Amino acid sequence: MCPYIYIFNKTIPTYGLCIVLAAIVCVSFAIWRAKKNQILVEDVFIVFASGCGFAMIGAKLLYLIVTYSLEDIINFIKNGDFSFLGGSGLVFLGGLICSILGGWVGSLLAKRKFSDFEALIIPIIPVGHAIGRIGCLMAGCCYGKLYNGPFAVHYKNIATGLWTEESYFPIQLLEALLNCIIAVVLYIRSNKAHREYFLLLDYLMYYSIVRFCLEYLRGDAMRGIYDGFSTSQWISIALLLINIVIRVLKKKQDNRDK
Repeated sequence: MCPYIYIFNKTIPTYGLCIVLAAIVCVSFAIWRAKKNQILVEDVFIVFASGCGFAMIGAKLLYLIVTYSLEDIINFIKNGDFSFLGGSGLVFLGGLICSILGGWVGSLLAKRKFSDFEALIIPIIPVGHAIGRIGCLMAGCCYGKLYNGPFAVHYKNIATGLWTEESYFPIQLLEALLNCIIAVVLYIRSNKAHREYFLLLDYLMYYSIVRFCLEYLRGDAMRGIYDGFSTSQWISIALLLINIVIRVLKKKQDNRDK
């Protein structure tokens, strides 16, 4: 729709702008809650920076896995062509999984328990993701299927590579809306007593279900379809199964401790 904006003769990618805005919103929320929970702001920055760093690596790696074959990557490297590492291609689920690892590493560096940062960071992640999806809408990536109903989206800039005469389902807007709903639920739950890491488990469960369903409305081809499911759907299934196993094991442990 609008992959670039122009300010003072400067060309600014709207996708990148949304990513920066999402980071600012997430950090601001985490700092606000850190002060309420008597956690050092410096520790928040350490965990956030570590999580974001790992997230970018994970998102790029999964994008490469989905987009290129191993043979393609090996040939690129042999030819000294590393251009495949550039561009803005990212896959959120790859970033999400690696961000958890990054957050854990950051908590070790801050010498605190990872669970100390749950209420600070987990509820705001869906909001940051929602802002990122608005960036996808503007850039014309992660688009929906061909669609002519209410709220249909037209991509007028040919740079997106989409048919300018066609309209598409606003999958990015729908996912942004559902992410905001998830954020509200998580925020409410974060203000109540909950077990360690269960806020994280709740988020992974909610988003896995949402993502699995939304994949059927996606129209972009570069999603890695294997045995009828996309890469993101397989990851969603795995996250749900892990979620269930952890909850069952925790319940059995609680019954033994009674």
